[in-house]
Amino acid sequence: MAATKRGTANTIAVLAIFLLSICGGLLARHFLREYRLREYPRKYSEYVEEYSLDCRIPDYSVYAVIKVVSGFDASLNNDGKTGLFQLTVEDYYRLSDPDDAPDPGLLYEPECSIKLGCRLISSLYEKYGEWDAVWCAIFAGEDKTDSWMKTGQGGERSLGEVPEDAAGFIESVNKAIKIYRSLYDEELFE
Repeated sequence: MAATKRGTANTIAVLAIFLLSICGGLLARHFLREYRLREYPRKYSEYVEEYSLDCRIPDYSVYAVIKVVSGFDASLNNDGKTGLFQLTVEDYYRLSDPDDAPDPGLLYEPECSIKLGCRLISSLYEKYGEWDAVWCAIFAGEDKTDSWMKTGQGGERSLGEVPEDAAGFIESVNKAIKIYRSLYDEELFE
């Protein structure tokens, strides 16, 4: 009789530990998701959705680039690069519509920065045809990226070996893309 009680108690203890483990795992997953949603927001979604669609680029790539280059800080200014996409005055003039008012100060405005950033991503993808080369060009510039491109046997060009800092940037953008896709693609099924 005592052995039966002990066996029942052991079974209950094992079940309790099992259930607590499952609950703990579910809670940890929930808190990790909530943390990532805060760390990988979709700020300025009205602009990102509009201009990524206009430029035929994935919206999650726009969010990822903004997250990596500026952390969604529209007021950021580093070494002559400004706003959410960290664009230069030269980028402004190159990517703006001829009808737009010539005001590079607009790079601090989220809508302008996102519109021009989407145009930049689109034009770089059209030029290189591969995302890693696009991210590299955003980081290091087109001239340097051009010098790192290699031509394969079939004549196709692909990004060759790049310096460590450029490789780190490419990796950061790709990681952010993966996280954005995993976080927000799930919403389609909820």
